[in-house]
Amino acid sequence: MYFIQLAGAALRKGRHMKIPKYSLVKDTLKAEITTGNFSVGQKFYTEAELIHKFNVSSITVVRALSDLVREGYLVRHQGRGTFISQAPQRKNEKLVHIINQSITNEVSAVVYVQRNSNHKILSELDLNDDNYCIAIARTHSVNDMTFEYQENYLVKELIDEHSDKNKYTQLYDYISANKRICLRDEPYEQSICIEVPAEKHVADILGLHEGEVCVKQIRKTSSSITGKPLEYSLSFIRCEFFKVSITNR
Repeated sequence: MYFIQLAGAALRKGRHMKIPKYSLVKDTLKAEITTGNFSVGQKFYTEAELIHKFNVSSITVVRALSDLVREGYLVRHQGRGTFISQAPQRKNEKLVHIINQSITNEVSAVVYVQRNSNHKILSELDLNDDNYCIAIARTHSVNDMTFEYQENYLVKELIDEHSDKNKYTQLYDYISANKRICLRDEPYEQSICIEVPAEKHVADILGLHEGEVCVKQIRKTSSSITGKPLEYSLSFIRCEFFKVSITNR
């Protein structure tokens, strides 16, 4: 009963925070699954039980269940019901990149802030060709060595174009403080590859020799509320400053 009351409180809070009800229902159910309240293959709640449990509509319940099925936590069998997936714990696997943790005297600098109308970039941000985004390029250095070069392409609503470019040295902190959006906490898709060789302009910035490689990270961040893209970014990192950590809980 305590768990149901807690979920209900979260839903009431969500009305003020404008968090979709289905998202709160999904996250609550996901927590039940991943913390061991159910065993693999066990039958899950029915839609009617969830409607009563959370005091929400059938549309909200169906949306939450559909997301959990798509993410691999649940499997649905017509005429039989909904069951816990064979391997729900694998969905807790996280892959993150870590810039060398020993860096203590990092210096960041903004290279430019400008409008960008590149078709590929606009399409990644779901913008029409007659629109534009804001491109911000930055470098991150230590001991006079540039170890990372970033190009961030953001929807124009997040950036004040005519501000001093140095305000964007700590870009995410600026957006969090001035636009009340924490990009670090928004959902994103990320891919990592080795750029062989590094593009010339990137190699020049990172101080790489001809033919040397670098790590390339592509990241697309979207709004957790609207689902619309907020940022598309490219990061180029010297290999000796990069590692990957994988955890499975």
